[in-house]
Amino acid sequence: MKTLLKNRELSAFFAIVALFVVLVALNPAYFSLQTLAMIFASSQILCLLALGATLVMLTRNIDVSVGSTVGLCAIAVGVALNNGYGLATAIAFALAIGALAGAFNGLLVVGLRIPAIVATLGTLGLYRGVMLLWTGGKWIEGLPDSLKSLSEPAFIGVSPLTVFNMKRKASSTYCAIVIGNRCCKLSLFSRYISSINCKSF
Repeated sequence: MKTLLKNRELSAFFAIVALFVVLVALNPAYFSLQTLAMIFASSQILCLLALGATLVMLTRNIDVSVGSTVGLCAIAVGVALNNGYGLATAIAFALAIGALAGAFNGLLVVGLRIPAIVATLGTLGLYRGVMLLWTGGKWIEGLPDSLKSLSEPAFIGVSPLTVFNMKRKASSTYCAIVIGNRCCKLSLFSRYISSINCKSF
């Protein structure tokens, strides 16, 4: 029990398992391959975001605008697809939007010497406002049928997108976590990042 209380990751894991067991007991239909796959797939996004947040936290700073940035990138994909661009172009556009948002955060923190918590709190609201202006407060509709069909159940309640997430995305996320872990421990870049302290801002 003491080991469980001291290990935060293990405690969180058992808490999630307990919550899942309670939900299954209340509604047995909740326990399905599609549900498990959706939970597993959605966690990959959090893992990838945590990799970037780790580098920020190594500098004794924090970025609270991550959610708004991800939402802005998602809207960028939808807008690009609705305007007739291909999926690869839409992804590239979203990456450019995310990089621009991150660069603006960096300009506020490094260039203008604004504390990271204050700067990213401001950009959190800013990016959310940009999303509202960009979409007019409406849902993004009219996405290509080929994109929508990826989320439709195809075999034993599992969609092609879920299978793709489980095979490709899971493996790529795992590789990214391993590489990120090794880089943070062994690379000169990580030591440089760790050497940055609040005085630099």
